[in-house]
Formats: sequence, C-alpha cells, structure tokens
Amino acid sequence: MKKIISAILAAAVVLLPVAAQAGQLNNRINNQERRIYNGVKNGSLTHKEYNRLNQRLDNIEAARYRAIRSGGKLTKAEKYHLNRRLNRTSNAIYRNKHN
Repeated sequence: MKKIISAILAAAVVLLPVAAQAGQLNNRINNQERRIYNGVKNGSLTHKEYNRLNQRLDNIEAARYRAIRSGGKLTKAEKYHLNRRLNRTSNAIYRNKHN
C-alpha cells in the first residue's frame, strides 16, 4: 500500500509543473487541433495536409513539455518561441483550408 501511495505522490510531483503551465498555450493548441479536425470533416483539408499540420502541433506540444520539464516552468523566451510557432501553424492551417 505504501508503494502505491509513493508512486502516486511521485507522479503528482512530476506532472504538477506540466499542469501549472496548461494555460494559454494549451488552449491555443487545442483550438488549432479543433480547426484541423473541422477542416478534415468539411473536406477543406486533405489527408496529407491533416498529417502535416497535426505533426507540427505534436512537435510544438513536445517542445512545450520538454521546456516545462527542464526547468519546471516556461521562461519568457520559451513562451515567445512557442507562440511564434503556433502563429505560423495557425497561418498554415488557414492557408491549407483556403487553397
């Protein structure tokens, strides 16, 4: 029983910084995923475009998790770079949906 409680506490300590950083960037990632899925659903995005855009978002999300885990929270520079990548991905979603 003590091992289970220790494992739960260890998981909470590891995941707590990730949960604390779940704000604006996470909302933007979720919004862009929704835009991509809607584009596939209504036929404005092809399967190839879907895969490419989804991979970009996966890479951004992975970079976000790496940055959080390395220091416990995102620095201003890390937030800037992630937001910049999200801006570019947002523009790519728009371009692909309207071509």
